[in-house]
Amino acid sequence: MKFYRYEIKNYGEIGVDLKMFNLLKETPKGYWIGYGGVLGINGVKKWISKDSRKRYAYPTKKEALLNFTKRTQRRTEILESQLKTCLTALRLANEINTE
Repeated sequence: MKFYRYEIKNYGEIGVDLKMFNLLKETPKGYWIGYGGVLGINGVKKWISKDSRKRYAYPTKKEALLNFTKRTQRRTEILESQLKTCLTALRLANEINTE
């Protein structure tokens, strides 16, 4: 069984990367997934809940892509808010009279 996660690629050119993880072990409450090395040793090993709405990786590419778009939209909202705050602070700083 495979699990998938999309991430932004920004190494010279911008793109979207699909990361694939192998199922290492299934537990009653979730999954251990990973890649690299034997059973995730010396590689990446993560536990994912079966019940969680937000997961690190998903069993289908469609679910992983939907999660990627939601994460990226939320990230954009946060960054736009931070940019607005910074621009306001710069405008206020330029209005301060220093003598």
